[in-house]
Amino acid sequence: MPKDNLKMILEPKNATETTVDFYIYGDIVSSEYQAYKDGDAFPSAIKGMVDYAGGRDINLYINSGGGSVFAGMAIGTMLKRYEGKTRAYIDGVCASIATIIALSCDEVYIAEGALWMHHQAWGEFYLKGNANAIMEKADEHAAMLKAINDSMLSVYASKLAEGADIEKVRGELDSGKDKWLTSEEAIAYFNIQKVAGKEAVAYCESDFIAIPKGEATGKTKKIESEDDEMVISFEWL
Repeated sequence: MPKDNLKMILEPKNATETTVDFYIYGDIVSSEYQAYKDGDAFPSAIKGMVDYAGGRDINLYINSGGGSVFAGMAIGTMLKRYEGKTRAYIDGVCASIATIIALSCDEVYIAEGALWMHHQAWGEFYLKGNANAIMEKADEHAAMLKAINDSMLSVYASKLAEGADIEKVRGELDSGKDKWLTSEEAIAYFNIQKVAGKEAVAYCESDFIAIPKGEATGKTKKIESEDDEMVISFEWL
């Protein structure tokens, strides 16, 4: 059974009449049933968070290696349409789909020594069938991944730093490699501000990516579905 971290996610920190602090200090997953660690975030928990804030400014502190792209996109959409002001504070690591969540906030701040990483969405699948069926499904899967990459690029383009070029980001995603940035480099890419006098917290663990600085990672989570024709196992980053 998953840990009941819904209460932990929704619990406000330093709540005042005008602001509420919340934390994403784990992976981004689709539901509470996939939230295996304290700090894992999922859309229904974030919805409860924004409902609780009730129009007050939200300070969202992030230390996350990413996770489910669809869950992250849903969280980002909720933050974009929130009626109050939203501020993201990158405390340690902001990687993969967590970068979309951060850039969905009105303002983004990063601590000295924190890390940023963007890359392509990816997944894996196993198919049963003849050559034609397998090639057709592979093409469909690749097209879906490319559409996800385009969606992420649109978010990145909306928050570029002055003088930055979205084609550089596009090229880095097209390379298929993880692009790790220091806090100073992230500021040069995107509309992010440095938090004066604030150093990064300890780097997080993630079940989805290998994080620099010698961080240990556990087994990658998989969401599996099976029917008469194919077995698919997705690992969204």
